[in-house]
Amino acid sequence: MSTVHAYGIVRSDLSGDETELDAARVRDLSARHGFDLCAVRIENGDADFGLLLATLAPSHVTALIVPTVAHLIGWLDAVRQDASVWTVRPAGCWPRLDAPGTVSEFVRARSA
Repeated sequence: MSTVHAYGIVRSDLSGDETELDAARVRDLSARHGFDLCAVRIENGDADFGLLLATLAPSHVTALIVPTVAHLIGWLDAVRQDASVWTVRPAGCWPRLDAPGTVSEFVRARSA
């Protein structure tokens, strides 16, 4: 089984007072799934997302974790060219678009 390299993003303009809590939730989701979390980046908006997208594939990051899909509004399909998008709320995954045999819609995580 190969290691899943993950990256977390929390937008402080969306999380507000819960920014640090959302970052902790991202780290927790990563740990529960056994991902190798490279970093959790806190951003105020999406101005640097283009640069981030350019680094996903060369960094071998195959999972991007966000508190909610709203943190990637306008970028979801672009991110999914290189990585699956995992959300804390609701718990689940938007599979990578080019992964063979995957569906393109949101897959809810099973309750433990």
